[in-house]
Amino acid sequence: MIAQKGLKIGSIIVLILGIIHCCATPLIIPSLSVLKTPQLLTCSFMFVCSGIAVIFIGWLQYYILRQIGIHSGFLRILKVSIALMLIIGVGSVATMWNNPFAYIILFAALFEFICFRFMNRGIQIKSMTFC
Repeated sequence: MIAQKGLKIGSIIVLILGIIHCCATPLIIPSLSVLKTPQLLTCSFMFVCSGIAVIFIGWLQYYILRQIGIHSGFLRILKVSIALMLIIGVGSVATMWNNPFAYIILFAALFEFICFRFMNRGIQIKSMTFC
């Protein structure tokens, strides 16, 4: 139960981080002004898309955690979403090691992974294999 609450908190943190990422776009565009217009538009678009992806993952995790008592089959989707957040977190730190936001994403993903592992200990489903 505590781990499930931790996962809900983690999903809310991920959702907020995605919103912050999207809202920061106007602040980032001036620093990209050295790029030509097509590259500037591409970088801006990808910046917004990555924020939207993180928002979606946070929302999906929160939704699944609200439904988990009813549909235990959602656990596989939750597991994949946490794995995706870990990939995004590790990739962010690997490519932007001087960006504190990348480390926040990684720590949020690790927090979710740890909570999932603890939550998973109390769930016995024969048809599914977890971490």
